[in-house]
Amino acid sequence: MDMQDKPAEPDPPPMVIPIDRTQALVRGLWRLACAAVLVGPMWLVDVDGRLLWQTQRATALALVVLYALLAIGGLSLLVYAIRWMVLAAWPRPLCIAISPASVAFCAGPWGKATYPWAQIRVGLDAELDDAPLEALLNHDLLPFMRHPDCDEDLALRIQRLAGLRTEQLSTLLMPYFKRSLSRSLLPFTVHGTDSARAARWPPPETLLGPG
Repeated sequence: MDMQDKPAEPDPPPMVIPIDRTQALVRGLWRLACAAVLVGPMWLVDVDGRLLWQTQRATALALVVLYALLAIGGLSLLVYAIRWMVLAAWPRPLCIAISPASVAFCAGPWGKATYPWAQIRVGLDAELDDAPLEALLNHDLLPFMRHPDCDEDLALRIQRLAGLRTEQLSTLLMPYFKRSLSRSLLPFTVHGTDSARAARWPPPETLLGPG
């Protein structure tokens, strides 16, 4: 059969991955506990700051620096703890909608965003570039998914929000990874097909629903 007569591979089916509220609550509580551990000693240790400054100025300065670092660390953890707990209690639906046209997040306090596949780079670590494609896909590896408008790996963001193990997410997204990586083990680029896909599939808001 001539290559031009070969039918095109069907697009992977769209899917909606729910965000794990239970794990979000656990993450929030853990960070809250860590913040308490960092800040707690500042209140439990009774130090006469005025006397310490008069008698041991170097020790007093070191203690101020230590307390400042503990306060900054505790505050950072507290902010993330509140963010995770708000996510767990978010009143609207939370999910990640994946279609052949885009990857869309509806993640409450973590934001609502849509990333077209045409702008997502999919690939594997450089040291694995020479390995056969099928061997890579059969070893529960999670390829990276990078978008210029996102400062973190989209695959890792999906994994964190959905509470999935690496092998679970790799299996779930395998049709999309195969579609991308079968073209090349270099970063994935769509050549003239994304507009057609976007026309065939509904906008991400349809999959995400209100929220």
